Amino acid sequence: MLYKLQFTFYYIRRTIFFNCTGLTSVNIPDGVVSIGLSAFENCQSLTNAEIPESVTEIGLWAFNKCQDLTASYKGKTYDYKHINDLYKAINGN
Repeated sequence: MLYKLQFTFYYIRRTIFFNCTGLTSVNIPDGVVSIGLSAFENCQSLTNAEIPESVTEIGLWAFNKCQDLTASYKGKTYDYKHINDLYKAINGN
């Protein structure tokens, strides 16, 4: 299932999609600056996440247990095995 978010917001709050087993892909709109703690945790069907350059903060475990995930950020692709590299790229540490 694809959820297309078509309204203006700046933050994806913590646990908002936690355990959403039907979620397969997410394209986060430009302008979002923060993805909250465990926002997509345990979304086991999630295979694709497009994250815009506007995101400058991502909470711990945002994509925890999304083993089939491939995420794109600033022209780079991160698979689940390297998800901590994505967190470092966004948070800068």
